[in-house]
Amino acid sequence: MPIPRSQRRLPLAQLPPDTRDFTGRETELRNVLRAARTTCPATLTVSGAPAVGKTAFAIRLAHMLIGRFPDGQLYADLHAPRGRYVATRTVLGRFLRALGVAADELPTSLSERSCMFRSVMASARALVLLDNVADEAQVRPLLSASPRCMTIITSRSVLSGLEGAKGLILDRSEERRVGKE
Repeated sequence: MPIPRSQRRLPLAQLPPDTRDFTGRETELRNVLRAARTTCPATLTVSGAPAVGKTAFAIRLAHMLIGRFPDGQLYADLHAPRGRYVATRTVLGRFLRALGVAADELPTSLSERSCMFRSVMASARALVLLDNVADEAQVRPLLSASPRCMTIITSRSVLSGLEGAKGLILDRSEERRVGKE
């Protein structure tokens, strides 16, 4: 069960700052926001080539959606320096501690941490932004099962193996493609 907001020391707001000079991609943003008004996708993937603006787009979108997720926002960049990815188990530990789980209560295994994360998020209305994901296996344990939560994922790969995910592919020509992956 999430820690009540009144008992947290600080609000749960881990998103990086929004880019003030963000330009372009208005059509993609509008399409995703329109879809979120009717049926908020539990998982949205944003994929494309390096330096196409996936992270900037996802951060802008997350900031535009903050009001729908009053229980907070979680953020993790899963790509570490020198090409090594951050372990999913480590990210789950960070998220669980941010959600009020004491360090000495954290399970050691990935599967137990994933189950605890889903339990804690079950009644929350929270937004999770996972940046620079390598593949489906890395991100699957970080997905909430709650229909009241949303996860936005950026990846260079099209993550077509994530069941129920909606996908957006960004390219340099700003071709607009939104739909099921």
